[in-house]
Amino acid sequence: MSPGTGRRYPVAMICAIWRVQRSTVYAGRQRSEGSASRREKRGPKTAISDADVLDAIGQVLAESPFHTEGHKKVKARLQVKGIRIGRGRVLRLMRENRLLAPHRRCHEHGNRAHQGTITTQRPNELWGTDATKLYTRQEGWCWFFAAIDHCTDEIVGWHVAKRG
Repeated sequence: MSPGTGRRYPVAMICAIWRVQRSTVYAGRQRSEGSASRREKRGPKTAISDADVLDAIGQVLAESPFHTEGHKKVKARLQVKGIRIGRGRVLRLMRENRLLAPHRRCHEHGNRAHQGTITTQRPNELWGTDATKLYTRQEGWCWFFAAIDHCTDEIVGWHVAKRG
């Protein structure tokens, strides 16, 4: 409502005069009207609510003979129960509620022979292997495998094969 004329003017016309995008005006309205209330997700509403899906996920996890389950197995077990929902939704709900199976960031292989260093003081203490694919005119593509001494950087053994 214009205070000078007492009339209402279209938002498109006001935005054209002030050279402002309409989306900016509408975003400002939403912030001022409902900043305390959380906006709902856009799009069609699902047949089953997140709370119901979360209860079903809890039931699946309780019925499992294992301590934890991943989201893919949980989704598959929900489908067996007749609850058909997307993998992403199961993952989101399990992540938000800390129900995901823990996973290791790095795989522990035990005591490493070289303790973090790959150079040695004497030959024949630590070897490494490497492979590369190479092309020859006679044989075509071949594989070259080498065993390398980490102290002397010498190739102590090698093998060439047609198939790697």
